[in-house]
Amino acid sequence: MNWYLIEKINDTLYKISENKHWEKTNMYYLIGKERNLIIDTGTGIKPLKSVLTEIDNKPIDVVLTHAHWDHMGNIHEFENVYVHQLDLNWVQKGLPVPESFIKEMMLKNVDEAFLEGFAYPPLYHKNAQNILEFDFMGINIIHTPGHSPGSVCLYDKFNEILFSGDILYEGTIYCHYESTDPKDLFESIKGIKEFKLKRILSGHYSDPEITIINDLFEIMVEFENEKLLHHGGGLKCKESICLQL
Repeated sequence: MNWYLIEKINDTLYKISENKHWEKTNMYYLIGKERNLIIDTGTGIKPLKSVLTEIDNKPIDVVLTHAHWDHMGNIHEFENVYVHQLDLNWVQKGLPVPESFIKEMMLKNVDEAFLEGFAYPPLYHKNAQNILEFDFMGINIIHTPGHSPGSVCLYDKFNEILFSGDILYEGTIYCHYESTDPKDLFESIKGIKEFKLKRILSGHYSDPEITIINDLFEIMVEFENEKLLHHGGGLKCKESICLQL
């Protein structure tokens, strides 16, 4: 059984999904002329680098959309790791979350057949670098805080693709944790609404429709009008997306 599901989107872009995990985390592998780029590194349940090098074996840089355990599980396999400076401390020194909680979430409902030889991955990278120093093939790094202080989206302006990380995906967007900020998220959604887009590639689940941006924006406007755009504001849904404050 294969842990990773690999989808070739085009000659220079692959979607790599952990579709057998309850979070269905997605990663994206971009093929460059001299170096390749992986956007996020998944849960760490299974090694990733060897999967990538089978697709294309150029040197690989890592960009994290944010520093949460389910997006940085394999960073120890890579030399060059980039993250926004506001999440950099979590990557360099470890997440401020008990290891027992992370492991519980990581292994939740995972078929035991995939856990033979499993070892809890080191969720830190002491040599991680500030993402603002990163440049790759015309990909724009967009600071989109809200889900975490240093959350970013990546915008491929040539192909009009948004790699949205965890600020936008089908299902429930969680913005009620202490490290989240509903007002920051609202400003981030306002910003990406202005992008010209043909496709959204998200950090979890299936690819959402472009209209999901407007759906989330309308939800947040409702929260704001009701003076509930804050932690504890409640749950609202529209079409394929919900927002939990």
